[in-house]
Amino acid sequence: MLTPKVIKVEARQFPVTLHFEKRTPEDYIASAFRKTCRIHETLPPGAILVFVTGQNEVRQLMAKLKKRYPVVYETAKNGEVLVKGTKEWKERKVEAAKSIRLEDFKEELNGDDDVEDEENGLMDGDDMNERGAAEAFDDYEEFENGDGDLEDGKVENTVGPPPADCEPLYCLPLYSLLSMGKQRRVFDETPAGMRLCVISTNVAETSLTIPGVKYVIDGGFEKRRLYDSITGVSRFAVCRISQASADQRAGRAGRIAAGHAYRLYSSAVFQDLVKFADPEILTKPADQLVLHLKSMNIVKVVNFPFPSAPDEKMLEAAEQRLCRLGALSESTINGKTEARITKLGKTLAVFPLAPPYAKFIAMADQHNLMSHAILLISLLSVREPLIPVASLRGATPEETKELMKNVLKERRRWCSQSAARRLGDLKVLMHAASVAEQVKYNPQECEKVGLRVKALVEARKLRQQLTNIVNASSKKASAVTIDPNLPPPTDQQAQLLRQMVVASFADRIARRVDRSIGQEEVQKGAYETTLIKEHVFIDPCSVLFTEEPEFVIFQEIVQVNEKKLLTSVCSVDKEWLSRLAESYCHFGDQDKNQEPKYDEVKDCVVKSVKVTFGPMEWELPVENRIVPHDILMYRWFAVFLLDGLVFEKLKEFVPKLLAPPTTMVKSWAKLQKRTESLLNRLIEKEAVSGHGGWPMSVFLTPELYPITGGTYFPPDDSRGMIGFPTILNMIHTEWQKEGENLTKRGSEIIKLLQPEQASGDVNSSEEVFQNIYSHKQKTFDHRLGGFGRAPKFPKSPDLDFLIAFAAHDPTSESGKECVEMLEKTLESMADGGIHDHIGNGFHRYSVDAEWHVPHFEKMLYDQSQLLATYSDFHRLTGHKNENIGRVIEDVFNYMQTISHGEGGFYAAEDADSLPNHQSDKKVEGAFCVWEKEEIKQLLGGKKVGKSSVFEVFCEYFDVESDGNVARSSDPHGELTNKNVLRKLLTDKECAGNHGISVEELREAMKEAREILWQVRDKRPRPHLDSKMVTAWQGLAITGLVKAYQATNEKKYLERAEKCAHFVAKYLEDNGELRRTVYLGENGHVEQGPEDQKAFSDDYAFLIQAFLDLYTVAGEEAYLKKAVELQKKCDEKFWSGNGYFISEKTGEEVAVRMIEDQDNAEPTATSIASNNLLRLYDILENEEYRDKANQCFRGAAERLNKAPIALPKMAISLHRWQVGSTTVVLVGDENTELISSTLQKLNEKFIENLSVVHIRSENDVAASGSSHKEMARGAQPAVYICKGFVCDRPIRYVEELEKKFLEI
Repeated sequence: MLTPKVIKVEARQFPVTLHFEKRTPEDYIASAFRKTCRIHETLPPGAILVFVTGQNEVRQLMAKLKKRYPVVYETAKNGEVLVKGTKEWKERKVEAAKSIRLEDFKEELNGDDDVEDEENGLMDGDDMNERGAAEAFDDYEEFENGDGDLEDGKVENTVGPPPADCEPLYCLPLYSLLSMGKQRRVFDETPAGMRLCVISTNVAETSLTIPGVKYVIDGGFEKRRLYDSITGVSRFAVCRISQASADQRAGRAGRIAAGHAYRLYSSAVFQDLVKFADPEILTKPADQLVLHLKSMNIVKVVNFPFPSAPDEKMLEAAEQRLCRLGALSESTINGKTEARITKLGKTLAVFPLAPPYAKFIAMADQHNLMSHAILLISLLSVREPLIPVASLRGATPEETKELMKNVLKERRRWCSQSAARRLGDLKVLMHAASVAEQVKYNPQECEKVGLRVKALVEARKLRQQLTNIVNASSKKASAVTIDPNLPPPTDQQAQLLRQMVVASFADRIARRVDRSIGQEEVQKGAYETTLIKEHVFIDPCSVLFTEEPEFVIFQEIVQVNEKKLLTSVCSVDKEWLSRLAESYCHFGDQDKNQEPKYDEVKDCVVKSVKVTFGPMEWELPVENRIVPHDILMYRWFAVFLLDGLVFEKLKEFVPKLLAPPTTMVKSWAKLQKRTESLLNRLIEKEAVSGHGGWPMSVFLTPELYPITGGTYFPPDDSRGMIGFPTILNMIHTEWQKEGENLTKRGSEIIKLLQPEQASGDVNSSEEVFQNIYSHKQKTFDHRLGGFGRAPKFPKSPDLDFLIAFAAHDPTSESGKECVEMLEKTLESMADGGIHDHIGNGFHRYSVDAEWHVPHFEKMLYDQSQLLATYSDFHRLTGHKNENIGRVIEDVFNYMQTISHGEGGFYAAEDADSLPNHQSDKKVEGAFCVWEKEEIKQLLGGKKVGKSSVFEVFCEYFDVESDGNVARSSDPHGELTNKNVLRKLLTDKECAGNHGISVEELREAMKEAREILWQVRDKRPRPHLDSKMVTAWQGLAITGLVKAYQATNEKKYLERAEKCAHFVAKYLEDNGELRRTVYLGENGHVEQGPEDQKAFSDDYAFLIQAFLDLYTVAGEEAYLKKAVELQKKCDEKFWSGNGYFISEKTGEEVAVRMIEDQDNAEPTATSIASNNLLRLYDILENEEYRDKANQCFRGAAERLNKAPIALPKMAISLHRWQVGSTTVVLVGDENTELISSTLQKLNEKFIENLSVVHIRSENDVAASGSSHKEMARGAQPAVYICKGFVCDRPIRYVEELEKKFLEI
């Protein structure tokens, strides 16, 4: 921490003699009185400046001094009025004595009757320790009657009576809240013949030089406002001053001549004083400071090099309040939670106000209440614009009491009996400003009604400043102005203002204590707050004091004597708190037995829940909350949709429905696998309200058997599409005719979809392998590649299975046939239109059997898995097919175009886009397809050999004048005359047709593709789905690692590690994963509208990715991360025989399923089972292997009867039954032996491979017994274990070649 340098500069200062007390007096006020008397009675002329702590002490000391040294006026015989005791008075007395005559004596009036107290206004002002209206007069009498030694006459006895000829003492007060006119009197000329005595608080330490001060009396104390940085409670306390303050006070005596400073404490006490008082930054709330630093992009405020650093807890508490206010937003990056400024926070930082006040003004703009908001905030920001009732004073006790009564009555009148009355003290403040404007801030008129002119003038200046800021930062046509005659808020405006107060000051809510509850006796009017444990009370001066609303909001808590009082109180409707102060509320769990309902206002499915507020859990009215985002939500939404509650037009069709809408939520309606897939699609489209996306619709019988379904039905028939009402009528008609047959057909479908959850023994992996292989063999399309008929999907799990099957027995006929099926399929896909030959990457699927016309959507999970598949096949075949190598580069290049700068990959690109920038209707494939004439214009003049590049291109990519898309593949005619590029000839065939070499052909086509891309890139692009899904990042990392293994090009590994860093930064939070993040403004990564919990596939795919990185990079951190995530995955999703899709929620519903089919993406359980076995190979922990076994037993029915549904799990099962090939690398990876081994591991695809990296026996990988023994042996060494048996260690590079041939 930096220590600020203190520079002491000698000023134009006359010598000041310091006088300390031998012993520090207990009562410094009494000592100050004595010291003042002695100075006045014995020392030469010169003004006296006395420092005390507060206004009470100013008043007490002035009263005693004026009583001892009264200003008595006498009239001389010549009519001249003289002040008794002055030099001029004495001279007149001497002259009068020379000519005394008896007849001149008359009965004199009592001198006291002629005393004119120039300080009738002395009692004006306030004292922060006064309690308010109800107790004001008691305080007044206590003051008037006196208390303590100063008031009981003992002090006078110790001083003795003043000399008879003692000159008068002209006493003046000085404190900060004294009106400016009365403050200025200390600079006026002192009446002739009198000594000036200023009794002041510490305001005189730094004020302008008071004329004539020669003597300073320093009590050594000051009244300081102490602020609790955690609770926010402020109180006033009398504290010792600092040495710097003492020197500053003493310096007041040497401004015009040499002087004396009398310190009413000993020199020992002075030495114990702190050198300097705490800087203001440590004694005030840190919210505004933190916000301003955050606005300067200083994220870690605690690390800022403050010259005087605030307490860390103070800064943390300020950050928490700002987060709840919405000015900051917390995010966790690399396991560290940081609070960053939000858009709202940047707006609030513009205002010179505490953040809650600034938010109040920012909200006012939304409700056309800016003028009222600025007025109110300017009044709340200054110190006490209203004089506390307890501080009012009249000439007599009776007048004081009457004045207090009238002012309080007037304030209650200002707070009318209308609904606006609930604004409470805030309404009084606003009216007070209006009164001040009307009387032109006249001090006398303002004081009559208890207004402090000085504070109101300051508020007026702040009001103008805030108005200027708002006008400067707003782009509205009409500027905000200060209206002196601003009308009071209407009832509706008052309600809006109260709601804005709640939203801005939600941490300052108080609730009245219910005295009927509990054994403990509670004082009447007691409130409890969220800030402190002690009870608090409404200030008796508040207009809401007698009403005691159940909930109030206050400006601050001020401790007065033993009580803590709420100031500037406003009434709150407790129904508002759950909406306007949601961050302070706790919402109870939803009752699973409660039936949801449709909230038409919120347009969502809701359940009522119990709500409590704050840490003390104050009970609030029940609140309708959106039901959890699970399948049950969609089922209930379907009920309300079919009932016509969402769209009123559908009500007339309810009688024609095949079954009552409530059939959707019957307890006996089981969810099937395809229903799960369907509902996942609904979640993606957010079809949970009338304003969300449209769901896929399935129509069911009363028994919940499916009849038919569709992706999208518009509200009405349009553009050739059947509307939802029409489809309802059609199904109704069909049901009347064929109801029994529809039910029978639906039941057969249900049987096929019925999932099996039983646990049992699994067939041998050889049998399962053979079963899947046979199915693939039968469905293989020998002519076109792929499996089955149109549409054809590039289903990577199936292709990966074939690679594993071929690797298991590569020399067998079945193994060779697998390679042939793979090669034909992968090359056909690469040559077909499903492959984007201009923009790279693969489209979603082919609508025909030829891989020609695709559904043009591009998905990240397809690119990632295909990258891995092509890479593994490249290694399996010994890198023989160079076309496969080019596809790896191609897919990588596309993935780079859909990636975030920090390493994450976006989810997808849409299929449709605008044909050109003038179009307003999107067309599928418009971004990708070409007309022949367009290509001719781009390539027509170019040559390759003797041939036109255009002609070669058209032959190479099957370009035709009328387009190359069959009508059967384009039912909507969107691709008429368009060409979807595909290759029908090999490079050798096409080159031969044009008499050029293959190299010339490839170079010419590369140049032509680049020309077309430059043009295509200027077309309107399809929508980019910029969410970044954790599971798909895992798949991407795996694909990139495998690309590195297949090509030995570092760029793939580096890109994989970059993605891993992205995941750690944005998708991981304290060891737990998020489902997704989004691309925000200016390329920033955002968390989205709500924190989305990860699914089991997020964990499984990412664990697989970290294990893959560990395999090739050998970094122990990747292994540790995989272990940590596996533990978390088990905690969240483990069912006993597999992994649930989602975490357990408060709703016990059937949606928590274990997925049992490897589709476009493998199931979480399929990947997790393989992860568990790999972890077992590395760590030798039997728990991993046992858990994998339970996965297989849980899927036994599926694996035994329909293993084709789980090809990826079949691969894991095979590893479990036959064992892994585990290669243990012991020693530094830079040694020739280890680096050569890694190189060979990358080059060759090895079935069920696990790689273990050990550098010392302290490594995580050496935790198992056998690995620990290996670590203790000579290094470097390579151990190869196959089928649970390890060979002797390899210590020389020459042995590797032979050994790898045997693997």
